[in-house]
Amino acid sequence: MIPRNRSSRQTITRGDYITYRKNIFARVEAIFVHKLDQARIFFVVSPLQNHSMDRILRIPIMRTNTLIQDIIGLPEIDSEIHYMIPISLSTCANDKVADIHLGGDELLHCTWKVDFF
Repeated sequence: MIPRNRSSRQTITRGDYITYRKNIFARVEAIFVHKLDQARIFFVVSPLQNHSMDRILRIPIMRTNTLIQDIIGLPEIDSEIHYMIPISLSTCANDKVADIHLGGDELLHCTWKVDFF
């Protein structure tokens, strides 16, 4: 839930990574407004699955579950936006990760605070 007494605002756009329902990580696929008696904003999201753990950085590697999508309202979204780096993993014969390259289906979840100035 986004606190109302914050002095700064969070802008969520298509392609951002969020948490909803307290512990589900997801990628925002679309945003739309539904007007019935008043306008309400909704998000189409694809949940992420834990794939593995990077042994050197000790941070999670996740994968987008493209077969499942949820539609959620604004009150369900937590205030923190997550930073994910798209990567591709190559494995060796014993199914251990041999190499990591930028771009791909897996996501390296940066669990530390990322600030841009």
